[in-house]
Amino acid sequence: GYFVGKIIRIVFICLAALMMILLLFLFVVAPVATRPLNELSVLAAEWRERGDYFIWESTLPENKGFGSLEIFHIEEGNPDNPAILFIHGYPTSSIDFYDLFELLKEDYYVMALDTPGYGLSDKPKGEYRYSIKDDAQLVDHYLRYVAGIEDFALYTHDKGNSVGLAFLDVANDSDDYSITNHIITNGNIYLPLAELTRAQLGLLSPKTGPFLTRYMN
Repeated sequence: GYFVGKIIRIVFICLAALMMILLLFLFVVAPVATRPLNELSVLAAEWRERGDYFIWESTLPENKGFGSLEIFHIEEGNPDNPAILFIHGYPTSSIDFYDLFELLKEDYYVMALDTPGYGLSDKPKGEYRYSIKDDAQLVDHYLRYVAGIEDFALYTHDKGNSVGLAFLDVANDSDDYSITNHIITNGNIYLPLAELTRAQLGLLSPKTGPFLTRYMN
């Protein structure tokens, strides 16, 4: 009687405390911790200064109302050297390749850009539809109208692998440039055989994916 009731009260108090901590994290700590910084780090500011922006519009009809986006891009090295285009992963950006640029720019012409929603590019909110195929069209636009490179190797990482593979389909119809090699890093080509972590499975789930991604980028 008495001891059982006391234990039950203790359990309810502990559960209530845990619930309060969880709510505090979800509605106070997480939004503050994931809020975009108003000021760039020294490294990010330097990276931005080394690059530039071009204007691009999504090719998806449902994104028409969002108008033009500013897309960050960076090229370094001698354009007469062999060229490499880097496509970043999730939830990162072109600055991932900072060290590679430093190592390669003396012997190669290195190029990268931030796809919409990442890094230093615009991040439209609301009903904007982010799409791998749309990113592939962005890469095609960049090569045709900004970079102006005819031959290059493609280096893709993580989510950039999916963009790169979608881009290969676009590139097959282009006479403006050719891809000499495709280097794929940190990615699974065939999803059914991928050894996904619980976190990755959570991101793929339509139930938990939208909630988790809200606090990741």
